[in-house]
Amino acid sequence: MTEQNDDHPALNWKKLGLVASLGAGFALAGQLACGGSDDANPCPTGNCTLPGSTLVKFSFNAYPDRGFPGGDTCIDLGIGKVRTTVVKADDALVTQSSDTECGNAQVTFVGLEPGTYHVELTPLDLSGNSLVKAPVPGQVEAAAEGMSSQVAINIPYDAWAGTYTGNFLFTIAWGGVTCAAALPSPIVTQRLKLTVNGAVATQSTDSGQKVDGTDPKPCHEFGPGKFEFVMALPFGPATLEVTGTDAASMTHAASFDTFVGIGISNPTLKFDVPTMPDAGIPDAPVDAVGDAAPDAP
Repeated sequence: MTEQNDDHPALNWKKLGLVASLGAGFALAGQLACGGSDDANPCPTGNCTLPGSTLVKFSFNAYPDRGFPGGDTCIDLGIGKVRTTVVKADDALVTQSSDTECGNAQVTFVGLEPGTYHVELTPLDLSGNSLVKAPVPGQVEAAAEGMSSQVAINIPYDAWAGTYTGNFLFTIAWGGVTCAAALPSPIVTQRLKLTVNGAVATQSTDSGQKVDGTDPKPCHEFGPGKFEFVMALPFGPATLEVTGTDAASMTHAASFDTFVGIGISNPTLKFDVPTMPDAGIPDAPVDAVGDAAPDAP
């Protein structure tokens, strides 16, 4: 008669394998009952419903309608973090606040109580001081369980407490082509009038042309690497008025709503002055989109 030895190594490994298999089976059953996977248990409490995610995105001085869609950057404005506070509209005691790195360009609040929330954005400098006159407001609906919601808030140019300047880079086309190729005849001279925040600029372009509307100069061709710029302008909404004249003193003029961004690395904006009758066809939107990508946050 052979006596069974429970201490035999092979039997011990079998026992351990059986116990491990049973444990894994029970864990898998619990996960599947909760709608999980066999990799991890995402809902150990038995509630598999994910909380709602409410996203607040922020930008600075972004004006797509003025050809400045990307806005200014954290570096341009000296922003370290952005403080985002949400307060329930019907219960001010329900509130959350988060300071997030400016470069993230957004913050997410998870599991807010259902309802409407007032949002306040406060950009902070590297020392934690506010850079705006007052928190910039917005509003968002809290996401329901398992859902997401979001709001995008642009901090406008007139919210900032400090004084900033920027370079204005641009090109001018004439019916989509250069001065020499313009129809019905080439453009010989151009006059520029740039108004920023309601005041006519006193600066000149890099080629020495005044931008107060009084200084006709030879038409400036555009092309790869060819653009004009005006330095150290006050930042803010602007209007550029352009008048071109041909050899027969025929003029072509247009006015463009635009924006002067902060700092030296702003996109080059494109302006196109129509030179031919449109034969009753409605004017197309002005293409004043930068040909260089806006600064990264």
